[in-house]
Amino acid sequence: MIKSVVIIFLVLFMASGCAKEPQVADEIASQAKNLEDGVTQEVSTFTLSSVGDDGQSNWELEGETADIMEDKVNLSNVKIKSESMGSSVTMEAKKGVIKKSENKGTFKDDVVLAYDDGTTLATDTIDWSFKNEIATAPGAVFVKSAGLETKAMGARLDKSINKIQLNKDVFMNTPSGTTIKCSGPLVLDYKENTAVFKDNVVIENPKGTMASSEMVVFFDPDKKKILKVNANGGVRLIRGNSISVSEEAVYFAEEGKAILTGNPVIFIDSKEADNAFAQDRRP
Repeated sequence: MIKSVVIIFLVLFMASGCAKEPQVADEIASQAKNLEDGVTQEVSTFTLSSVGDDGQSNWELEGETADIMEDKVNLSNVKIKSESMGSSVTMEAKKGVIKKSENKGTFKDDVVLAYDDGTTLATDTIDWSFKNEIATAPGAVFVKSAGLETKAMGARLDKSINKIQLNKDVFMNTPSGTTIKCSGPLVLDYKENTAVFKDNVVIENPKGTMASSEMVVFFDPDKKKILKVNANGGVRLIRGNSISVSEEAVYFAEEGKAILTGNPVIFIDSKEADNAFAQDRRP
């Protein structure tokens, strides 16, 4: 029975491009076809691993039990560790289903991805395409990284790069009390300590509010704070009743200073700014 599990899993992963020699995958696939239709088998406590074509990426899958059926394998207490380009990520889930015909896996219940820098992502469901090596989360996701806490709806993860994309309705909270929200997406690069927010971006703290179409936020992972913000597209900086508008702005968090570029205009009164914006929107 253990041999059958090895055959099925290696067919799944090696057929997706992880096998160094195609004839090996073909040979294993022919063995898997010898399994009788409708036969269900169960094994306990197994470990599977593979090395990618590039010789650099590899994965290892551990599971407590596996129920093997004609077109799918049901797993329990799954742990997958993937390494690529000098970085690693580990995913754990209570349940998993691998569909052989689609070369995809769905992992559910207490799904947690842990990156080697301490970043974690928690969600209810992860869909993993073994062929494309891409994982997607359709529901709510919660990310913690260097003291930052972020929630959003939907995510996309590519294990070959060091980025997490959060799709929409993004809200980030920092240890200093600064919050950042956007319609999405947000691309978090946990190696470069940057985050790119897009569409209706608003950053708020006790010093004021800044809004724009896009913001690139630079973080200090050791001090767990924002260092700098580059804002682009319809930048609006609000401090009390004073409103500044420009095409671009750079905000330095520690100094509390903003440099506006691209036709900057300062309004002393918020009503004056609202009137100006209303006139700009007239056809």
